[in-house]
Amino acid sequence: MDTARTGRSSWLYATSYVAGSLLCGLAFVATGGAHHGFDLPQSAVSNIDERELAFFGWYALWGSLSTLCLTRALVLTRLPEALLAAFARATRSPARSAGFAAALMLCAALLARAYVLHEQPVTDDESTYAFEAQTLLHGRVLNPAPPDAALYWNQFIVVREHGWYGQYPVGHPLLLAAGEALHLRRLVVPLIGALTLLLSFAIGRRFFDAQRGLLAVLLLLASPQFVLTHATQLSQPSSTLCMLAGLWAVLHLVDEPRARWSALAGVAFGLGVLVRPMPGVLFVGVALLAGSVALWRRQPRPTLALSTRLLLSAAPGLALGAGSLLWVNHAQSGAVATTGYLTLHGSYGAFSTNGQAIANSLGAALLRQSFWLFGWPCSLVFVPFARPRQNAWLLWGLVLADYAYRILVPKTVFATTGPIYVFEAVPLLALLTADGVRNALRRVEQAPRTRVRAQFASAMLAASVVGLLCFLPVQLRVLVTGSATRERVYQLLARAGAKRALVFANELVLAQRAVTWAYWPPNPSPSLDEELIFVRLPPGAHGLLAAYGFWQHHYPDRRAFLYRDTLGGVRFAELTADQPPSQSATSDDLPAAPTPATTR
Repeated sequence: MDTARTGRSSWLYATSYVAGSLLCGLAFVATGGAHHGFDLPQSAVSNIDERELAFFGWYALWGSLSTLCLTRALVLTRLPEALLAAFARATRSPARSAGFAAALMLCAALLARAYVLHEQPVTDDESTYAFEAQTLLHGRVLNPAPPDAALYWNQFIVVREHGWYGQYPVGHPLLLAAGEALHLRRLVVPLIGALTLLLSFAIGRRFFDAQRGLLAVLLLLASPQFVLTHATQLSQPSSTLCMLAGLWAVLHLVDEPRARWSALAGVAFGLGVLVRPMPGVLFVGVALLAGSVALWRRQPRPTLALSTRLLLSAAPGLALGAGSLLWVNHAQSGAVATTGYLTLHGSYGAFSTNGQAIANSLGAALLRQSFWLFGWPCSLVFVPFARPRQNAWLLWGLVLADYAYRILVPKTVFATTGPIYVFEAVPLLALLTADGVRNALRRVEQAPRTRVRAQFASAMLAASVVGLLCFLPVQLRVLVTGSATRERVYQLLARAGAKRALVFANELVLAQRAVTWAYWPPNPSPSLDEELIFVRLPPGAHGLLAAYGFWQHHYPDRRAFLYRDTLGGVRFAELTADQPPSQSATSDDLPAAPTPATTR
């Protein structure tokens, strides 16, 4: 009788705490009503927009209160024990569990790409990477300039008399090109995410143990930043994979000083430099310094001859990455030190002495990652408790190197899928969190308390549920709005029955809408043979007439369309061969599109 009464009392208390958690969630939603519904703009370049700051502030308050209430409710049930038992069963065959999680990761990224992004990019960088991948498949790094080259100019694209190429290094496009050759380019980055997850487990098992490695894998699988970024075609996932592969090789090298591990580390870090040079160089520096210290601390210490052999074994891979970077620069610009980025922008924006810019860059990265990492109201809460027993400088050094990049090249920019410029740190932070949870648990277990493990499991589960219901919907709405706005031109072309078409468009999404960082049309392939070819609308008072002439001269076998996004709505029209525009016609004369414009 007493047991039944106690059980009813526990469920009553649990229900009341769940109600409190829901009320906090409703308060968060209601607060958003005073801040444009937390409709986060994608426009700030050098700082975080006030609406994003308001979102983080209110989510930290109401999300934390909601998490505390839900944690208390879960502790009063048997669910935490069930979760702990399931995790214990998973750790009996941790490698198989990690493989299953990697398969789930691949599916999650593909689903997010199809149903959240609708196959649309989140930044114009992705279109540039695709163009560079197609260029590499033609066996070159520089395309001949097309006729009327100015009309093919695009964001992050160099198109001049001497050639046509993208501004970015070719490391990531090389991986995309492999997928392009198999007609599976969109599968490349999600597959990289699955491999990254497996590598994180392997590294966690070496740094800590299989249990903490598996916990890190589960945290990554629940990370909005990790999953959503792998739904894009950005280069940061490739950089992360290279860094982790190099770290895994260095850990093997410390345990077993052999040339093969040194060579593998050199190849991995060398490719990382070719993918993203600045963080790649920082990662190489950390690996050389911390790896050397770890080697000299082991017993027996490596001899000078062995150390030299190991260093020479790493050199070819590093030289190949750096040499390829310089060779591509020379092939494209005629100077080994002049990249496409430098050609377009004139500067890398590195080594700035502007204290405000540096503070905004570093502060924005830390602030955003403290929410985006796991979607929790405070995702970094367990990181300070991490205490790697060996090779600690190697793990912490790579994290610090990623954040040092925010100081050396200060940028705030966008966080559509999380703070993209510190994405490489995400798997490392998951590993540190997994170790931090274990260490925090041990400290608390020394106190006279019961059900400590259940409380920790409840807190992590509660934070994930709150993130899923409060944090993630706001971010997904931003992504869906941006992809839907960009998708309008394709819907209009499909409605017009255009299968092979030339489309004149300066922007697919007006920048003032602040709904996406993918404003520009996609680049046409270097072979100019795809279904839809986007070019710029010729400037000047006679732009429409010039567009008609360009169409008739270069693409007479295609239908031609004009597209403009304005604050007043979308303008869309088809050119007809027997009715050229008048000399006085401008793009302002285009008729309104048959579908209403998507607005914020």
